[in-house]
Amino acid sequence: AEPISTPIVEEFMTRLAPTGLKRTSMYPVYGLAEASLAVTFPEPDSAWRTLWLDRHRLNVGEALQPVAAGHRDGVEFMAVGRPLDNIELRIADDADAPLGEGRTGHVLIRGPSVTTGYFEEVEKTKETIGDDGFLKTGDLGYLTADHLYICGRKKDVIIINGKNYYPQDLEW
Repeated sequence: AEPISTPIVEEFMTRLAPTGLKRTSMYPVYGLAEASLAVTFPEPDSAWRTLWLDRHRLNVGEALQPVAAGHRDGVEFMAVGRPLDNIELRIADDADAPLGEGRTGHVLIRGPSVTTGYFEEVEKTKETIGDDGFLKTGDLGYLTADHLYICGRKKDVIIINGKNYYPQDLEW
């Protein structure tokens, strides 16, 4: 679970276009082993959704700040779909309280396909699964129009002078 590189997806689809591969054939999704794989999926045959946001305004609880495509301080994120019918998804602050749409936070999930604990790992289970049954995925993201966007992993965020920097920004 990490942000999808839109430029890489664009390049891949452009190079394969001569073979007849439709652009709507690729499905950016969100999943993890603890959810028996799938958490979110886009609608079939839908176009990708992306948002350009100010990379310095992605702290937990902070409202998203859209910027123009290609903006110097911008970063582009790709939507990974809506939660499957049996999955509850919530974006939460550091205390696991729900955040409103359009705010960066921790991705929490719950449902019949989501683990209720780790085998013989009582402490890890207590750290990862709240009293309400929501699994703390360790991922950071936000919701807009019920579509999930993944920003990165909480443990991977580099904080300099109070600003978050995600490793993928440096890698890309």
